[in-house]
Amino acid sequence: KHTVRDGCDSVAFFFTVASKAVAEIQNIYEITSQKTEVEYTWKWTLEWSGVKLVDNLTQPDLIEVNANLQEVELHRRPNPTFNLADMVQSVTPRPGKAMLKKSGDGWVLDE
Repeated sequence: KHTVRDGCDSVAFFFTVASKAVAEIQNIYEITSQKTEVEYTWKWTLEWSGVKLVDNLTQPDLIEVNANLQEVELHRRPNPTFNLADMVQSVTPRPGKAMLKKSGDGWVLDE
C-alpha cells in the first residue's frame, strides 16, 4: 500500500518473521469418540526472513525492528511472547491447549 500523507511518502509491506510450532504433545484427553483435548507446548520458529534479520542486524537494530512487529491474529498488535531481539526468550516452550475433532481419517482443530 502506497501512502502519501503529511509530507511522508511510504510503502508498507508484510512478511512472516516467525511462526508458532508445536514442540511436544504432553497429554491427550478423549472427550468423546469425535472430540479430543490436547495439552502441548509450543515455541516460535523463525521463518527465512526472520533468520535473515537476526543474522544481519545489530542488536539495537533488532530492538527497533521488534518494536514494529505486529501479529495479524492480534489485530496487528505486537505479540508479547515474541521478541526478535531476544530469541532465547522467544523459543522457550510455552503451554497450550487445543480441542480437536474427528475429520475423515484424521483430526483437525475444533474452532
